[in-house]
Amino acid sequence: MRGVRVCFLALAIILSCNVAARKCKLNVMSFNMLFEHVKPAQEERQWVNRLPNAVEFFSQYRPDVVGTQELQTFQVREFVAQSGYGWVGGSLSRGNREGDKSENEAIFYRKDKLEVLDEGNIWFSETPDKPGSFSWGMKYPRMCTWAKFRERSSGKVFYVLNSHFYVDADKEDARLEAARIVMDKVREAIKDAPVICTGDFNGLVENASIQYLLRDGVLKDARVMVKKPEGPEGSFHGFRRNFVPSRRIDHIFVSDNVKVKSYRIIDDQIKTYRYISDHLPVSVFLEF
Repeated sequence: MRGVRVCFLALAIILSCNVAARKCKLNVMSFNMLFEHVKPAQEERQWVNRLPNAVEFFSQYRPDVVGTQELQTFQVREFVAQSGYGWVGGSLSRGNREGDKSENEAIFYRKDKLEVLDEGNIWFSETPDKPGSFSWGMKYPRMCTWAKFRERSSGKVFYVLNSHFYVDADKEDARLEAARIVMDKVREAIKDAPVICTGDFNGLVENASIQYLLRDGVLKDARVMVKKPEGPEGSFHGFRRNFVPSRRIDHIFVSDNVKVKSYRIIDDQIKTYRYISDHLPVSVFLEF
């Protein structure tokens, strides 16, 4: 009987070692998918026409986790219903899932591959735990939605922090304060697991807010971690045709213990004019 117990114990140890040895491989995107506060006159910009393109895109590329920006709650619900993805997040104004017109920084994820262990929202203000709060001359709230995931096949745990920084060109101080808030959460999370930061940061790499995120080496710019980034340099096209974006304001940053296997800004929609948004998605394949 003792021999049987020893065999079971040895088998358990072997199985646990095999799980620990498995690598987590993730297809991660950052994508500002554009709100629709008022129905646009141009049909190509209307959500009713963009939604089928979004569902088709996700079906084609099958990202495991996507940090999105701007989508209103009704848009999130419609996308989830048609795509089968799960989502993490709450509205900018309330922090919950009420109010169809409220914007979200929703994180979409594949329910078959990922399990949500924890989640939360942080507002970019002097009172970051207060829903709907904003400071530093901003006219409306912006925030970071975060989630702690477990990848089912490997058992690996990781964090995604998804942000939308304030847009006005003269509010770099507000973006810098937002970067400080994000880094506080990064430093807390990284003690526990690898960290991935997605977002529309409304800043180029040389801006002070982005430099703050990168300055101590805790986070790395995914684009510079690969030899040959694919796609255009920029991510915002504004529905302009025959246009190659050059200003990169959407970023993915990863902690130092995450390998970036590929990086691509996917420009299908500005080639086919089957628009999903006025931004292009940033796509990376990661391993840890």
